[in-house]
Amino acid sequence: MDAIDRDLSRGRRGGGAASISPACLAQLWPLEERQLEALLASAHWRAYAAGGLICQAGLMDLSVLIVVRGIVEIELETNDARRLLIGFMRSGDVLAPNEMHGPLAQLLRTQALVDSVVFTVPSSVFCKFRESHPDIVRILEEQSNRRWSELALRYLDCSLNRKLRSTAHFLALLSQVMQSDRISLSQSELARLLGMSRAQCTRDIHRLQALKLLRVEPGRQGITILDLEGLAGVDDLTVDL
Repeated sequence: MDAIDRDLSRGRRGGGAASISPACLAQLWPLEERQLEALLASAHWRAYAAGGLICQAGLMDLSVLIVVRGIVEIELETNDARRLLIGFMRSGDVLAPNEMHGPLAQLLRTQALVDSVVFTVPSSVFCKFRESHPDIVRILEEQSNRRWSELALRYLDCSLNRKLRSTAHFLALLSQVMQSDRISLSQSELARLLGMSRAQCTRDIHRLQALKLLRVEPGRQGITILDLEGLAGVDDLTVDL
């Protein structure tokens, strides 16, 4: 059990930010203890079980999300009520409201992929925090802007309907996020995350296996990534199977 786990074990689920000490967060951001204390004073934390809804679509611009522990899915709700995974947040990742990406934010929802701990700071509080602690906000917004750029590119990629490319890039991203070559998810689970039918997901995975980029494990044991760089570089225009 590390320092964050020990702090969380002292508080109840949904407790106040004071249950987590600044020293525990120093490993996530290059901030001084006094800066971390100021951040904690403005935030509230909550623990979410895997699959737990963190923020529903239409409300992403109301607060800043900061992942302290775990992995958070960022999903796009489509016009036909499907949910399409377009990104992840890991420990230390920040997602703050961004005027440039406001329309995209209205379509996004977040939920925990695994058991996670998330800080939330209301947007109104964050604006006041910016005035009193511009040095902290600058660091957090730099991380957030990088995340929005990644989400916008993923959204564009999906909008162009490049299904094989999207599947390949998603699997490469998932492998990196989970820090493992083995992705122990069923093809039904992968299809849900990708927002496509199981049949389409299975076809894409078999095509990627034919390219020797991954291997489907027997007995519903998931898939193993064989060539992460190749998977991330897949382009539908160069694949003809």
